[in-house]
Amino acid sequence: MLHKDMSYKVLYEYLESKLNTTDTNTLERVVDAFNIVVYPSDTTIDHIDDVAVLCVINGGLICSRNGGVFRFCTEGDFIFNERCVEAEHSAHDQEIKTNEFTITAELNFGMYFVIKNIVPEIDKLVMNILHEENKFLRDRVQSFQELSAKMRMETFYAQYPDNWKRFKKYYIASYLGIQKETLSRFNKS
Repeated sequence: MLHKDMSYKVLYEYLESKLNTTDTNTLERVVDAFNIVVYPSDTTIDHIDDVAVLCVINGGLICSRNGGVFRFCTEGDFIFNERCVEAEHSAHDQEIKTNEFTITAELNFGMYFVIKNIVPEIDKLVMNILHEENKFLRDRVQSFQELSAKMRMETFYAQYPDNWKRFKKYYIASYLGIQKETLSRFNKS
């Protein structure tokens, strides 16, 4: 299990690579703005609308929209809440559920707007996260257009080799856009 101090060290390393800076003062100010939170298994993070940037320290989060699995997060993934760039701060139908013990680093909106004025590099981080989110969404839509359900499953297992052991079949099936029984049938063949 990662201790909170160790989590800050891991977050520091993630941010160092994401911000493309070695300026320790900048990095420390950004890391200090994040709050490390530990969630037990099967927890719903109900304050997601208050979080601007979420970093998944140890993986295991499932983001769900309208009851369907939207994203599997692996270790070191950053998620950006789109409200940061919207003119009006409307709530999203977004919910984050943990499937197992999860550690996150969360930057709330108030801190985001304060820190971005002090450390302009945080906007680079946000732009990188948005770029990765857009690429993820394009790839996901493209996979539904071009790949069969079985090929999507094979791609998923290649992309996330440990997730089939870690997550319930329901979540994987939902993510792939198939029934749980279809996933079981594919797994047997």
